[in-house]
Amino acid sequence: MPGFLNSAALFGLFAAAIPLIVHLLNRRRRHIVEFSTLRFLKQLEKKEMNRLRLKRLLLLLIRTLIVISIVLSFSRPTIRGYLPGAELSTNAVILLDNSLSMQILNEEMSLFDESTQAVTEILGTFNKNDRLILLSSVQNERDVSADIKWSSPANIDLEDVNISYRSSDLKSALQKSIKLLNNKKSANKELFIISDFQGKSVVNIDNNIDKTTNDLHVYLLKMTSNELNYSISRADVISKVLREGSSVRIGIEVRSNSEENNEVRLELFIEGTRVGQTILNPTSQNAAISNFSVPIKRSGFISGFAELEDDALKADNRRYFNLYIPEQIRVLAIGSENDLFFTAAAIRTSLKNGARSELKVIKPSEINRVHLDDFDVILLSALPEQSDRFAQQLKEYVKIGGGLLLFPGNGFDIEKYNDSFSSELNMPKINGIARSDDLLEEYTTIGTIDWNHPLFAGIFSGDESDLNYPQIKKYYTIEEHTNGEDIAILVNDKPFISEFRLGEGHIIFMLTAPSLDWSDFPLKGLWVPFISRAVEYAMTGQSSFVDTVRVGSDLSFDMDLKKPGNNLMVKTPNGKSYAILAEAKGNKFQARFDKVDLPGIYRLIQDDKLLKMKSVNIDRKELIWESEFNQYLNEFKNGFVKVSSVSEIGQDIRESRVGIELWRFFALVAFILLIAEMVIQNVKIDKEE
Repeated sequence: MPGFLNSAALFGLFAAAIPLIVHLLNRRRRHIVEFSTLRFLKQLEKKEMNRLRLKRLLLLLIRTLIVISIVLSFSRPTIRGYLPGAELSTNAVILLDNSLSMQILNEEMSLFDESTQAVTEILGTFNKNDRLILLSSVQNERDVSADIKWSSPANIDLEDVNISYRSSDLKSALQKSIKLLNNKKSANKELFIISDFQGKSVVNIDNNIDKTTNDLHVYLLKMTSNELNYSISRADVISKVLREGSSVRIGIEVRSNSEENNEVRLELFIEGTRVGQTILNPTSQNAAISNFSVPIKRSGFISGFAELEDDALKADNRRYFNLYIPEQIRVLAIGSENDLFFTAAAIRTSLKNGARSELKVIKPSEINRVHLDDFDVILLSALPEQSDRFAQQLKEYVKIGGGLLLFPGNGFDIEKYNDSFSSELNMPKINGIARSDDLLEEYTTIGTIDWNHPLFAGIFSGDESDLNYPQIKKYYTIEEHTNGEDIAILVNDKPFISEFRLGEGHIIFMLTAPSLDWSDFPLKGLWVPFISRAVEYAMTGQSSFVDTVRVGSDLSFDMDLKKPGNNLMVKTPNGKSYAILAEAKGNKFQARFDKVDLPGIYRLIQDDKLLKMKSVNIDRKELIWESEFNQYLNEFKNGFVKVSSVSEIGQDIRESRVGIELWRFFALVAFILLIAEMVIQNVKIDKEE
């Protein structure tokens, strides 16, 4: 539909009559006096006069068109306008991506800074009667509140939106934006989405747009950067059994987020001291992985990070990790003296060899005299009478990182185990006891061992085939399971040693009693190293090995009931401290902290004593740089405008609202006509000569 942005200039069309008036004035009749001697020349003149008349009429037409073109150019004509109610007020939502990936530099300015410039340009296209809301893709407290108010363009404050380390949730923010717009009864509704449309942040955007009404118009501005950028996507402690004075293997994964591939320097720091570095060459298709072996000289909580040299985005160049090495591993063994004889002897032997274990042996009837949380590992060979209550306590103990070695002895009550412990610990039930006599064999033995499992990795340096495997006369059989891992398997494919996980804790289940009536395993050279390694591995649930805590998630610290919930402080990576409270959760205390806005090391402190430590990193989704913009752009069903660039956003918006402006076209026409007028004016007719 045609229209004019400056219709007042149309009054200038009256000027188009000026060439006609001048032409008419020049056509005044003159008194003609004929000479008889010139009469014969009239016929020669007639032909030339026709040419002259045609030239004058053509100049009249061109001069009239020149005036009309100039006037139309100043009136700014438009076509294809989509807002029939353009004179009404507009409701608009500006959705600004403030996620981590928007920090990347584009030449000298970050994408987020460019985006704020774009918002300023957008605000300049609105009138004072229009109402707007500025939302961010990473929701802050103002965005999620119920009292979001519409504001005039002059009252929109860009200071309300800051760059965040949290993951972008463009889908939720888009849903909120559409809901806000659909609640307004307005003829003109606009939605502006300014984002890099990076990774998985735009999932199902098209489905949300399809549900909107036809009076909503969407503007898309895709922010891009071609600068070179690398990121650390993983930093994991590979070693699962940690000892003071031994080396720890730490694996680092580096990705390239650019088409250009260069070498990049990777450094590893422990407690702020650089302990290793290497040069990597990752590509956009293949990540580069480097494993460091670092000696750990002390026990306790230890923090570290891996770091890349500076590039276009510094925020993804560092990834944190932490680990915990106890000064001593406190082991509680529950069972009869006979059942625990060889196991206790193996632990004491390992102590003489420099191990850090501390052993306490009790009978099942003495379970109420001890507190489970006083120990790092529990060795269970017999069940107490009050099995239901003890099973619940054991469940809570393992869930917060306690280790459990389940080595059923001669007097192990299978029925109690199946009724209480199996379900509470999420472990398979015991079917019964298999005897070699039942199989018409004198004994069975181990068929395969997973030598890569931390229980056995590096425990034997020779050829595994040279090992003298134990002769097993009796063993427990269990139900088939999918929630555990069989580490050692008998030659008849029955599990012999299995591992199960519950919360943060490890459970090692050995399916033969540590007694010579069942096997000669306690007499083999593998027995003492296995018990020592099992104790060390079982307690590793208290260390942070898995890189899972993300910026923006709640941080929870689980503690035993002996630690009161008073004087608890959380120290954040920027050095600030916050007082928090711990609430009783079953048999433990839990302290929750919800201000996890920065990556780094978070410490739980009570009376100046460090109780817990956790590493927090940015979400790996923010490190996925494949843009899905074009995919979703093609699936939009409603009208939209793809904004070309920040510098042209104002022009694109105005053209989309009122149509394409034609003033340039009419200015060009006027220019061409002026040239034509000059050319024709200079063409001489004989009469003029």
